[in-house]
Amino acid sequence: MLLPVSDCDQVNALNHVLSIYFYRPTSSFSIASAIGILRNSLSQALVHFYQLAGRLHWTGNGGRLGLECNAMGALLYQAETNAKIDDFALAVAISHIIVDGASALHFIAEWARIARGESLDMVPFFDRTLLLAGDPPTPPRFDHAEFSPPPLLIGQSDNTEERKKETTVTMLQLSKEHVEKLKKMANDGRSSGFRAYSRYEVVAGHMWRCACRAREHENKQLTKLRVAVNIRMRPPLPKGYFGNAVLTPLATSQAGELVSRPLGYAAGRIREAVEMITDEYVRSSLDFVRSQSDVTQFRTFNTAGCTQGAFFGNPNLEITSWMGLSNYNTDFGWGKEIYMGPGALGYDGKSIILSSHEEDGSLVIALRTADGPYGGF
Repeated sequence: MLLPVSDCDQVNALNHVLSIYFYRPTSSFSIASAIGILRNSLSQALVHFYQLAGRLHWTGNGGRLGLECNAMGALLYQAETNAKIDDFALAVAISHIIVDGASALHFIAEWARIARGESLDMVPFFDRTLLLAGDPPTPPRFDHAEFSPPPLLIGQSDNTEERKKETTVTMLQLSKEHVEKLKKMANDGRSSGFRAYSRYEVVAGHMWRCACRAREHENKQLTKLRVAVNIRMRPPLPKGYFGNAVLTPLATSQAGELVSRPLGYAAGRIREAVEMITDEYVRSSLDFVRSQSDVTQFRTFNTAGCTQGAFFGNPNLEITSWMGLSNYNTDFGWGKEIYMGPGALGYDGKSIILSSHEEDGSLVIALRTADGPYGGF
């Protein structure tokens, strides 16, 4: 029997949430012992997170998927390198149809607790029907532009050329001073009653403007920024909800407006997109997805060079924030990690913003851009 996944799950990327952790253990550390601990604790963790031990199957209904909880388990691979390093790395890949970043990190944190011999801190809540539209669905109450194809470069009839460009991943760092300077620029001249723009709004707005300049967009070029918005409080979901609880509204502008106007303009466009996501908007979005005869067109593949699915590369961007997630202090019994970050990034324009591992107010930006004069920042 296939369990339904939510309408929020159905339109997610058809790949995996990838994260990687590096550890620098003490001299008494044993690889063989660590693998044993990981294997045994993983088997225990999957008892609590049993959905991750199942398998996804096509339902035969418009590209939709269902989940079979058949206790097939998870794959655990061990690999060694000839490189002369003392570090130990753990990489985790979980289907994005099943989890978003928050749920993936929830599982990893609980797995680590079990490895240390501790009990669960937060039991997962598995009822995905909370984000499932009625049958039949209610007609959508909003114009859900987030499900429409993003704009193309002026003069192009499709995005094939942009999809096929060679790309490079870059890790950038913004110090706390840089972030504060950007916030001051964006909020300068605002009234005392104005809610100041957040770190995400100003940093993402700055990146959006930089992308337009680096790509040398024409002034009239329409560009969109895809934003990931956590909807766990819109509507309120139970603590520990396990699944995807994210919508991706689009901030929209002409490139010339972004570049010529102050940073506050870009931050404001992003805020407008985020503030659209109310309880009613979420429900309408679920109804929209349920009413579609085929949901395949809405999925991204997050794979560089892939010619299928939605594409938010040039002239667009997709910037996800991991700043509010519990990324660090993941200790399996040999100390906390010395580095944690995304294991992979998809296409041109895909980016993730993280708080730095030092937790000193600085940020790390993982960014994939097309090679050549139009992709560089």
